[in-house]
Amino acid sequence: MAVATPRIFAREIRDHKTAANAREREFNLMETQSTEKSTGRIALILVCTTSFITPLMLSGVNVAIPAIAADFHADAVLLSWIPTAYLLATAVFLLPAGRLGDLVGRKKMYVAGIAVMALGSALAAAAGDIRFLLGCRVIQGMGNSLMATSGIP
Repeated sequence: MAVATPRIFAREIRDHKTAANAREREFNLMETQSTEKSTGRIALILVCTTSFITPLMLSGVNVAIPAIAADFHADAVLLSWIPTAYLLATAVFLLPAGRLGDLVGRKKMYVAGIAVMALGSALAAAAGDIRFLLGCRVIQGMGNSLMATSGIP
């Protein structure tokens, strides 16, 4: 019969603590991986949604131009500026938005672009005048440029 010496007992305690620490590290790793997966899914859904919004803002308004003309009693020149204001604002603000994204951070600029786009869309929905609608389209174009320059890794 073997007698448990303090050295053997200390080794068993050390082995038990090492196994417990390994189990705890494995649990923390699994928890971190599941959090990263859910965060990645949310980011993917957000990027896909905003990537869908950009062409929708351009082509969707072309379908609505006859209804806009009837509601605002606008002539053809002002109506042609509705898609043009969006495209022009997007093109003008692409370079400054890209540089700002490099300085401040792409994620912050992407979120700011979403906020600016949402603000422009909300204001456009409440527009009572064709000129105000054109200004809202410029705001939407600015938001699009912020998203476009920082949304693609």
